[in-house]
Amino acid sequence: MKTQAQPKRLTPFPRAKIARRVAEIMPEGRDFTLRVADSGLPDLKVVHVVTEAWNRQPNTDRIFKVIKAVRPALTEAENDRILHFSVLTPAEYAELVEPQPATS
Repeated sequence: MKTQAQPKRLTPFPRAKIARRVAEIMPEGRDFTLRVADSGLPDLKVVHVVTEAWNRQPNTDRIFKVIKAVRPALTEAENDRILHFSVLTPAEYAELVEPQPATS
């Protein structure tokens, strides 16, 4: 009799939960885009919140706001699938995704 190992079942990525919690903390009239990227590590994701809100605050403060809102809403398994969060302006995100060539 042959037996096969069952593939590990991953919990689905909680994109909707994260988006709901981020929407709750956004200043009125501000919108955002949620981008989820593979981290390069197995089963870990990087969550980018792209918004103009809080653009005058230090990046660490922006990230802390998001983490403080999102982490309690997720299960332990869902939290374990997130490598890190980032909160970027659209220009910062564009630079991250498509870096400009260096000029000499």
